[in-house]
Amino acid sequence: NNIHYLEQSLWSKQLKLAGRVDCIAEYDGVLSVIDFKTSRRMKTEEDIVDYFWQTTAYAIMYEELVGIPIHNLVIIMAVEDNKPLIFKQKTEDHIEGLVKAIDFYRKND
Repeated sequence: NNIHYLEQSLWSKQLKLAGRVDCIAEYDGVLSVIDFKTSRRMKTEEDIVDYFWQTTAYAIMYEELVGIPIHNLVIIMAVEDNKPLIFKQKTEDHIEGLVKAIDFYRKND
């Protein structure tokens, strides 16, 4: 509840990135970046590390634009023929991975 953004464009001068966040809202009472995904098969957190990098980027962009930090990341995944999966992580745990991914893609672009 307490939705701040739905399908909103975000950008960051610091990261030199832009994107469209699915949702920024309270999840279990805590402001979170919430991303909706679909999958044909069950996945583990190890399978979706890049999703956490993506949502970390949105959290950084939001804080840069609005001034409010977001510490929680939530991935809600609809899985074909199964119940949805919900993954929750902390933004701080993925900043280093995001920076490394950005550096990698910029060097190989």
